[in-house]
Formats: sequence, structure tokens, C-alpha cells
Amino acid sequence: MSIIRLAWINYKRMIKSSENWLMMFLLPVGIILITLFTQTNEKAIDATEAAFNIEDNGYYGEVLINEIGVSRNIFINDYEGAISLLENKDVSTVYIIPENFTQSLQNGILPTIEQVKDQEGRGPIVTEALIQEWIHTKLYEEILINEGLITSANDISGLEVTAVPIVENNYVNPKLRVTMILIIFYIIYASAEVCGQMGKLKSDNILLRAATTSNPWKKITGSIYIALFFIEVSIFFLVFMAAKTFGKFQVEAPFYMILSIILAVCISISLGFLLLRFVKKAEIITMISIIISIGMFFISLMGSGNDTSQASWIINNLAKFMPIYWLMDIVNHLRLFPAVPILILMAVAMFTAGNIKGSKKELIER
Repeated sequence: MSIIRLAWINYKRMIKSSENWLMMFLLPVGIILITLFTQTNEKAIDATEAAFNIEDNGYYGEVLINEIGVSRNIFINDYEGAISLLENKDVSTVYIIPENFTQSLQNGILPTIEQVKDQEGRGPIVTEALIQEWIHTKLYEEILINEGLITSANDISGLEVTAVPIVENNYVNPKLRVTMILIIFYIIYASAEVCGQMGKLKSDNILLRAATTSNPWKKITGSIYIALFFIEVSIFFLVFMAAKTFGKFQVEAPFYMILSIILAVCISISLGFLLLRFVKKAEIITMISIIISIGMFFISLMGSGNDTSQASWIINNLAKFMPIYWLMDIVNHLRLFPAVPILILMAVAMFTAGNIKGSKKELIER
């Protein structure tokens, strides 16, 4: 029997036999929407990684800082003070708001904010996006005022005008970023369901019967992998679409977002097989899966520069061994290399380790 036919049989069996698939859809959607709806105003959640030197002769410099939610590492005409934080590695970026910042905006001219970054070239991505969005939106307001179309910024509220900024390092709006980070977490967490499905196949003697056929064991496990892959990709794609529809945010670079979901599913299933190979007690495997998922998530979050404190050198390097780190690299920076090859290698390595000699006997007998 071909592996595709086996996968189809397993797909139909799994999709009917588990009530957890519905929860796998509802729980992420609920958490994502609650998170998005509680964010009435986007804030620079990673602003502690940056310092700001305001040289503006007007008032818009301080207005910008306040409205994007920055509350620390703010300097007024103190370039050396701001740079000292960068040199001491307390921050990764220094933003310098120029003298003519307010004047440029009022004259309908796009101002330039200078950035000084560390050697790694990292920066607070959410903060940078919010700065650009604020500048472009304020610029549109000033242009409309100068043209006599409105008398003040308050007149524009009914028009719901928000500029879509162009950020040098590729822009992903904060709502989309939060959505993808939560989806990635829940996909990795779904490795517990992979273990549950395999346990159910074992308890129902389906694996035992499959092992007595002429089909090689790798074909059997491969067909299960494919079936789980299509189930999880379908569920989390629906999660993404539901979050987009009800969260009402723009999706930049949808190819990168869908690819991230696909790669995360591959990692999740492979992790499930790996856990089954090395964890002998079925009653603790779910707890171990949860601990691993949460651990990888927070280490990756800190190491990718999105945590609210500057990650240590050890965390930065440890994070690079976590698949979530590379999935977030695709989402944050919209780049495929080296993340995609690394994630593929990780998925293959974990799945292979879960199918080495002895796994067949353990899955059938224990």
C-alpha cells in the first residue's frame, strides 16, 4: 500500500477520533483575540532595548515618545549619555530625534531619525515599526491641515487614517507579529497531541496490526506524520484566518507567515515523535511537552531581542538552538536564510531520532 493511501486512512481515523482538534482551534483563537482586543493602543513592548536622544526644538519629539509608550532611557540633548548605554550593551539601538523634527512634520516633510545600532545590527523591531507608523500618520495629518482640508488632528479621527510605514528591515505590524508568535507557541505545544494520537493508536492496537503487515515501519510512521501534518496545518491556518478576520489587521508578506506555520507544524510533529522515543511513561509525556514548549518559547523570545530585558550572551546563543527562535526570525525579519534550512534539519533530525532502531518495539509494546 502506498504511503499516500496509508496517510489518507490515518487522516480519516484521526480527524474523527479526537475531540482535541476543536480545542486546538478554539483555544489559540480565543487567546489571540483577547490579546489583540486588550491592546487598544500599540505600545513599544521592546523599547527597553533602545535609548532615545531628543534634540527636537519643537514638541513632537516628546509627543512621539509618549504616544508609543516609551518610559525609560530618554535623554534630552545628551548624545553621549545615550551612546554610553549602547557601549555598555544596556541597549541595542540609540534613536536620535533631530532638531528639525517638529518643523519638518509641520512643513509636510518626512523627517529622518538617525539610528546607532550595536555590532550585531539588532534593534527593537516593534518600537521601530511604531515610530515609523506614528511619523507617517502625523505627516499625513499635517499635510491635510496645511492644505486646509481639516483644522486640527481631531478632525481626522472619523476618517480612521493610519499610515502604513516602510521600515528598512521589512515591516510586520505589531498585531500580526503577536498573532504569529502565539500561533507558533501553540503549534509547538501541539506536540503533546501528537503523543496523544500515537498513544491512542497503540491502545487501540492499530500500530500492532499495522506492524504485522508488509508495510515497512518507516512507511507506517511516515504516513502518520503526513496525516498529522495536514490536520495541524489546516487547523492553524484556520486559526490564522480567524485572527486576521476578527483582529482586523493587515497581513504583510503572507508567504512568510504561511511558511512559518508549515515549518512549525513539521517541528511540532517531529518533537512529538522524539518525546515518544525517549519518554517511557505516557502519563507524564504531556507535562514534559508543556515544559519543553514553554521553555523553548521564553528562551527564544529573550534571545531574539523581543523580551523586555536585554538578553545575556548565554541566552542569545542558547536561543539559536531552539526552533522557535528561527521561526520568529522568519516572522520578524521576513528572511528565509538561514532559518529555513536550519528548521528543516531540526525537523528531520528529531523525526529520525524518534524512528531509530527500537522505536517500533517500544511504541507497540509499552
